[in-house]
Amino acid sequence: MAEVRRQTVREAAAYRQCPAEAYVKSENSGYATTMAFANSSTHTSMIYWLDYSGARVLYSTLEPKMTFKITTYLNHPWVVTDAEDNCVAVYFPDSKKRTIWIKR
Repeated sequence: MAEVRRQTVREAAAYRQCPAEAYVKSENSGYATTMAFANSSTHTSMIYWLDYSGARVLYSTLEPKMTFKITTYLNHPWVVTDAEDNCVAVYFPDSKKRTIWIKR
């Protein structure tokens, strides 16, 4: 089960480095798919789902060389941050399994 550490859009705004994050949120979708996040960097990364109001929900803390796999939906955005919650990138799932390689 995911660790639910919610932030409102306003609270998270100070950490946002990705302009797209301010404009996306999850929407209902009946199409399930799989994503994997592989941390190939030497730094800790955080994986957040953006909920239906656009708030971050922490799903995983990835140490270097770790991988996190999740079943999600096409209209559900995911945010990768550094250990200080600074946005690195925003990702959407594909209709086929997608692996995100974190290299920063």
